[in-house]
Amino acid sequence: MAFLRTQFLLVSHTKLKIDFIMESHDEKQCIFCKKDDTLVPLVQLSFQAKAYWICPQHIPILIHEPSKLAGMLPGAENMQAG
Repeated sequence: MAFLRTQFLLVSHTKLKIDFIMESHDEKQCIFCKKDDTLVPLVQLSFQAKAYWICPQHIPILIHEPSKLAGMLPGAENMQAG
């Protein structure tokens, strides 16, 4: 895992600088099937200040059967289906 540091500079009447750190996985791959973005489109999701990737085929699992993502997404075993 790598840490990404991002800075935003908002300009209006005053300048405001916002820093945040979000943990991200080095490789873009579906958390369920492990396919990368050379094989399938990937959608990024953020959970507990961490970035994860999931392919469109497995988004229904995230929505309807999140417990199947146990061990792949922290706390998935305790998530309620939508």
